[in-house]
Amino acid sequence: YFLDASIAGSIISILGILFFSVYLFTPTKGILSSISKRKKQQTEIALLSFLLHIKNHTDEDELKTEHLNQHINWSKSKSKKIIDLALNNNLIKIENNLVELTDKGTKFTENASKFITNNENIEIENMKDEYFLFRG
Repeated sequence: YFLDASIAGSIISILGILFFSVYLFTPTKGILSSISKRKKQQTEIALLSFLLHIKNHTDEDELKTEHLNQHINWSKSKSKKIIDLALNNNLIKIENNLVELTDKGTKFTENASKFITNNENIEIENMKDEYFLFRG
C-alpha cells in the first residue's frame, strides 16, 4: 500500500523471500545445515586419518608434530585443529614433541578400523557418542 505496488507482485516477492529463507535455514536439509554437516564430516575423517596414522607408525620421526604437517600433507592450521580436537577428546597425548595414542584413542581407532575394514556391527554414531567426540 505504501509503495503503491502491484498486490500480485508483492505477494510473489514475499513468497520468494520466504521460500529462499526456508531453503537456506531449514535445520535438517537447508543449505547452511548441509554445509555445516559436510565440514563436520570432513573433520571426523581427518581425525580418524590422523589417529590411524599415529597407530600405524612406530618410528619416532614419524610421530613428531612437525612431521605430521609434511607427511599427511595438511596445512599448519588444519593440523593444529585436528591435534587440538584429539587432545580435547583425550585420544592422544604429546610428550617430548612426540604424539602418542592414549588408551581411549587406541580403543577408538581399533573400533573404527573394525567398522571400516570388516563392516562389523559397530555404529559410527554410537562410537561418537561413546567417545564424546566434538564435545570437548
